[in-house]
Amino acid sequence: LLGSGSEVLGFDTERSTDHHWGPRFLVFLSPKDVGKKKQISDFLSKNLPPTYYSAVHFSKIYN
Repeated sequence: LLGSGSEVLGFDTERSTDHHWGPRFLVFLSPKDVGKKKQISDFLSKNLPPTYYSAVHFSKIYN
């Protein structure tokens, strides 16, 4: 796992899984593709399902 949060550090508890929990992935862009960030984000927002067993759209944590 990459990113921030108790699950990355191995400190997850039953209580901590009640927020910011669910399927997720990170997209790594090369320096030449950084300008495509908004286009990629918009595409994923429009084409990924709003739910997959539970909510999959969350507020942005990183810019």
